[in-house]
Amino acid sequence: MEREQEAKLAEQTNHLPELFADRLTASDMDNLRSTAGGGEWGLMLDELLASLRVRQTPITATEMDELRSVLSGWSLPTDQLRFVLVAGDLPLEQL
Repeated sequence: MEREQEAKLAEQTNHLPELFADRLTASDMDNLRSTAGGGEWGLMLDELLASLRVRQTPITATEMDELRSVLSGWSLPTDQLRFVLVAGDLPLEQL
């Protein structure tokens, strides 16, 4: 991966936790920000996905696409996304 491409992907990855800040705990956000601040992108993504999954946090299809894009960009597996709830998959009363 070229340096410029990697820098752009790092910026995109660093921004991801903020998309979910209103749906994750302060503790989760602190951990994600700390991990991202250290450039540990794989670990940060694992922790983000685990938080979304454990808390059964619904996300939008656009957010799912963003997660998939970032995981693919780092050549990380996307199969764990199947455990994340997408808002369109939920009954309206649960949104």
